[in-house]
Amino acid sequence: MDKKLLIIDGMNLIRRLYAALDAEPDLSRRVERTQSIAIDALAKLTTQFKPSYVVVVFDSNAKTWRHEVYPEYKLGRVPMDDQLLESLSEFAKMFRFNGLHCLRLDGWEADDLIATLAVKASQNHIKSYIVSTDKGFTQLLGDELIYQYDYFAKLGYDKAWVPEKYGVEPDQLVDYWALVGDTTNRIPGVKGIGQKQPWASSKIFRQ
Repeated sequence: MDKKLLIIDGMNLIRRLYAALDAEPDLSRRVERTQSIAIDALAKLTTQFKPSYVVVVFDSNAKTWRHEVYPEYKLGRVPMDDQLLESLSEFAKMFRFNGLHCLRLDGWEADDLIATLAVKASQNHIKSYIVSTDKGFTQLLGDELIYQYDYFAKLGYDKAWVPEKYGVEPDQLVDYWALVGDTTNRIPGVKGIGQKQPWASSKIFRQ
């Protein structure tokens, strides 16, 4: 049986689940409900993918090398609610209690750790499924052993999807985003250059 590594982008999952409960006025209750739903989501994912290994990856609170290279990186992004921020260690404790490994390294974003894990797994002939809605991971899909899965849309993406979406190959995405910009991370791009036309996206696998 092929070995599979399931890599969960912890903050991506938690923040989206938390945002979906914005009608809950009691922030403590909102965090508790998010914790419960997150555990349920992880249980569904492990049942669905039947991975050999699972890890939930968290961001570090400290600034990273990206801020040194580009001080305006993520400037202006809506900050996390204090109540949720203070509860992150509790999320990790609950995940570990349920048998899930958690990873966080000071000075490194979850993106860096997730990419490293996926590439290392591929080098050892292990398939990786990155559970995240973050488009930055699509540049890894040039590796045929790395896939991305959107838990909320229930859609998965692979190498063939990238040119349909962006009009370039996965290994060209860094240059593509440098040219057209990336509003999510406050990267302006080159003035006068943009995506010429919308590319039709397609679902690649559904599990």
